[in-house]
Amino acid sequence: MIIYGAGDLGEKFLERLRSTDEDVQVVGYADSYRTGNYMGLTALDITDVSKYGGLRIVICIIHMEFVFEVFHLLKGLGYRDIYLYLGKDKCFANDIWNGECEKLDIEEIGDYPLPHVEVQPADWCNLNCRGCNHYSPLYAHVFPDREKRIRDIRVLKTIFTYVGRIYLLGGEPFLNPEIDMYVSEIRAVYPKTTIVIMTNGLLIPKLKPEVLRLLHDCHIIVQVSDYNVTHKILDKIKDKLLEYQIDYNIEYNSRKVEFIQPLAIRTDSPYRNCNARGCYAVKDGKIARCPQLMYVPAVNKYLGLKLPEEVGFTGGDGSGAAAGGAS
Repeated sequence: MIIYGAGDLGEKFLERLRSTDEDVQVVGYADSYRTGNYMGLTALDITDVSKYGGLRIVICIIHMEFVFEVFHLLKGLGYRDIYLYLGKDKCFANDIWNGECEKLDIEEIGDYPLPHVEVQPADWCNLNCRGCNHYSPLYAHVFPDREKRIRDIRVLKTIFTYVGRIYLLGGEPFLNPEIDMYVSEIRAVYPKTTIVIMTNGLLIPKLKPEVLRLLHDCHIIVQVSDYNVTHKILDKIKDKLLEYQIDYNIEYNSRKVEFIQPLAIRTDSPYRNCNARGCYAVKDGKIARCPQLMYVPAVNKYLGLKLPEEVGFTGGDGSGAAAGGAS
């Protein structure tokens, strides 16, 4: 077996693999930027990787757009047994290959997968963070029309049969009392896609049992951003997720001190490597490659600006998102 990605996630996977009873020989790491030795294994360059096309290979990369760049590269090199490590901090699956990793089906994915798409069940938030890159503090405390946002996902399915990740975020998604409907309806449209709810976690200890059971039954990953106020009740949050056996990740607050300037669309922009790269978003019948562009109207209204608001592409019937295609 080969691990693609000689970084933190690749290191995490190797440690996890070594903690199991799996009788697997790891030939080495593959990486576009690192060669030599890493974690006691040989770091292979792409020429060496091409020699092992018959082996299982596990992609350990966080950013989904890069995941599919690597996936197509490996497919071209003859790899067919390709997995993606999900990197969960807590996973209740007993099989590392079924729950902690996802098998990337070559035929199902096709040539034009959508790596990542975001949907906001709530545009506003119960926090008031300076520099929020979705401008949540600027939104009124009302909820969007659920059917319109689910319609975006339904239309998206007619364009992209395979989506790598669907993120429910905000704002704070658990503020919406219809969050259970979002989860069940999106899961019905994309039964195999990994769905992640990104949350500050403050409402998790108070969620109704039926909502928590649904998160478990629909195989939702809960990703908790560990803000300072979240950290004070982090044990309670973990306990509630453990009680209902819900897989989760904790995004620790060392990553929450950045002030992000994402409104840059030129290819030569100094922000071309911002953390929103490839984070497609759907809203109001449109899709945008930069999700922040979806929320510019709130900035214009609050600050009296006239930033362009015509972004993204509309569906052919005007009722949903469309951009690209799937084979």
